[in-house]
Amino acid sequence: MKSTFIAIFMLLCAMSTVQASELELMEACRLYNKAMGTEDTQSKKALFSQAADTFQNYQVQQKEALPYIDYNLGTIHLSLNQYGKAILHLKRAYVFLNNDPRVVANLMKAGKMASVEVFPKRENNIMQLLIQYWSSLSAKIFQGLALVFSLMSLLSIWLKGKRRRIMLWVLFVLSMSTWSLAFFQSQGLGINHEVVLMESYNPKSGLSDNYPEVFSEALNPGSSGILLRSVNGWAQINWGKTSAWVPEGYIEIVQ
Repeated sequence: MKSTFIAIFMLLCAMSTVQASELELMEACRLYNKAMGTEDTQSKKALFSQAADTFQNYQVQQKEALPYIDYNLGTIHLSLNQYGKAILHLKRAYVFLNNDPRVVANLMKAGKMASVEVFPKRENNIMQLLIQYWSSLSAKIFQGLALVFSLMSLLSIWLKGKRRRIMLWVLFVLSMSTWSLAFFQSQGLGINHEVVLMESYNPKSGLSDNYPEVFSEALNPGSSGILLRSVNGWAQINWGKTSAWVPEGYIEIVQ
């Protein structure tokens, strides 16, 4: 009987949580629509800001990709002249809604207003291509390879003499390496993510503000690049023809 009451209580709590989140989404949509129909600039800005906060809270609670929420957030930030945030959310929406003309139109508009290329052409050297290829491999592939090498290590026990020792060491190193790669991939420590610059910044040639600036002027908010690696709070980004470093707090990952 006691377990039945606990199950009913948990079900009611879950239902109330879902209802609360749906009400929050409805409130965000109400604020968004009201802002779209308001002519007063200050009132429109205040309503958009409230809608953005409410949409953001709802998105955090859902813990999943919600392209239409990102589209609304991108549109709001575009209206508020917050181009970095606008491009970030519109790019996230574009991943799932790349055939939606509204997403493409607003993304192009945000890029024009921010004076950045929203679909920049990139040139990769051989090392960057190898790094990006490695990051695209699944952790399951590394786990499979590690399992194969581990089994081969066990089978090599039956070998004799010097050949056995060499084979054991080689297979041991291979199995440990692939298990490590599988762990890093499963922890989401791979690379090859598209990132968007949130604030104006001139990337550095090294992992400190003391290093020289790479470009003749700072990059605008909304500039995008490909994450190559992260070290001690700094991210190395491929900005097209050049790779350079920015503090991790200045960027957001698109996907």
